[in-house]
Amino acid sequence: MPEQFRDPDRAGTVEFQDDGVFGTWEQHANAERDLREGDLTQSHDYTGPLYCYKSEDLAERTAPINVGWRYYHDFTASEVDSIMANHGWDGTLTSTDRYVLVFTGPYSYEIKKQDAQAKKPTGWTSQWHGRLYDLPDADDDGYDVIGQFHHDPWDHGWLTDPDWRFAEARQECSSDWESWGYYALTQDVDNGSDWESSTASSTTSDRDSRVGVRPSDSLFMSTS
Repeated sequence: MPEQFRDPDRAGTVEFQDDGVFGTWEQHANAERDLREGDLTQSHDYTGPLYCYKSEDLAERTAPINVGWRYYHDFTASEVDSIMANHGWDGTLTSTDRYVLVFTGPYSYEIKKQDAQAKKPTGWTSQWHGRLYDLPDADDDGYDVIGQFHHDPWDHGWLTDPDWRFAEARQECSSDWESWGYYALTQDVDNGSDWESSTASSTTSDRDSRVGVRPSDSLFMSTS
């Protein structure tokens, strides 16, 4: 924490400019649908939610979905959280809710809050943080759980405009799952062009290949 914010008798001022993507839920749903259907040459197998949102009168797109667990693990978000908590992702700092758009049909969707959260402390008030979502088969039958991983700085973005370190957070999650005996695969899912760093990956139960990490802003890690 910077020194100017530690002294209770000293006022501090922070100025920054923030940019965002705002819209109604219908507008966000249309944008995600266009992204899903727009690339006919896509090489990845992920068709689930692409972003997290902050729910307000106008919802704000806040982060890319960047981690997923494949269906054959039969995991729930709570089970993923439990596994991670047993390996040090057991932080207790409170966090606000974020939402994803889960498509239940070609033109229908639900707004879904996270089902669990994994937190790995990196300081008194900083942490690696993953919001975890159960994903119904109607949206993507290849993945049971998806996540949005980032790094929370000391102020959690309340006083500064931080780099949320999406790519590094994905890699932190990926490396940990590999160390626990899973295989992590990285795919480009085209949801990272609006972010400074946003990579994703996945995990598998056999270490038969190396994790692939590409310098793209739109990578998705999945566990196999």
